[in-house]
Amino acid sequence: MRTRAWVLLFLTLTLAALAAIAFGSVSLSLSTVVDALMGRGAADAEMIVRVLRLPRVALGIAVGAGLGMSGAALQANLRNALAEPYLLGVSGGAAVG
Repeated sequence: MRTRAWVLLFLTLTLAALAAIAFGSVSLSLSTVVDALMGRGAADAEMIVRVLRLPRVALGIAVGAGLGMSGAALQANLRNALAEPYLLGVSGGAAVG
């Protein structure tokens, strides 16, 4: 059951990433996105996908994963399922600097 959940999570993340790459001010079809990722697409589509959209999607995934892990670590260290950054004053300190 756990493997099935991980596979479903990975597929959902992949589909969301492809949708984020495909939709924007210049809409690209899914086949155009896949071709650009494989290096077979038109030059403008490859530039849009590889230079603009793919780094943003990858960074968004990395930041989301990092925030999730830091929240889980905060909850585990404080042994409080409702722990939040305000508990330690992290948000107040971030507002100052």
